[in-house]
Amino acid sequence: MVSPKPRGLPWQLAEQKTREIFFHRYTPKSGDTVLEVGAEYGADTVFLSRLVGPTGRVIAVEAHPVTCSLLRRTVELNRLTNVQVVNAAVSDTNGTTGISDGSSASNRVVSDGSGLTVRSVTIDHLREEHDLHRIDLLKMNIEGSERQAIAGMEASHDLVRHAVISCHDFRADRTGDEFFRTSHVVEPRLASWGFTVSRRIDDPRPWIRDYRYAERPQEPDIG
Repeated sequence: MVSPKPRGLPWQLAEQKTREIFFHRYTPKSGDTVLEVGAEYGADTVFLSRLVGPTGRVIAVEAHPVTCSLLRRTVELNRLTNVQVVNAAVSDTNGTTGISDGSSASNRVVSDGSGLTVRSVTIDHLREEHDLHRIDLLKMNIEGSERQAIAGMEASHDLVRHAVISCHDFRADRTGDEFFRTSHVVEPRLASWGFTVSRRIDDPRPWIRDYRYAERPQEPDIG
């Protein structure tokens, strides 16, 4: 695996981290379609691409333009022909929005006129733009904006079979910024759409406890 980023976790450790956190309930398989919202520079994108194989697809979305350029470079260096990169912030409206201009791990939507202005899209729009007929895994980690992203998928939630969404209540607890408190919105919305939602309540890491894992009830085999 080739990375354009000069520093970071070794690839084997990054893969181990990805599997332990994001694939706790579901691991993508050959032919799957994955929507990765908050792809950063593409460490997880490489693994997703290889898991879904040549018959699968990964739509990798990253809001920050510099980080997205690294994502594109990761895709190019690793020859990930089944990955489509989208430079946009996923939100509840299509248009533009402001994001902070810090490290890739902390960029968030801002409304005070600071930071960068970037394109914003809904998941419903991505569904149409990329002709998605199903989303086998929705992977989302967008620093508190999961509240808006969930609101922008009213017409597409029925396409999603599995989801892993990072809520950020732990950051609200640490900073006092209620923007980051999202689980009370995300979990009920997923449940209202018919998902079974679980969490790792006994994990000692607060950020892991804030992940929500959602899956559709399995349909009975007929025949």
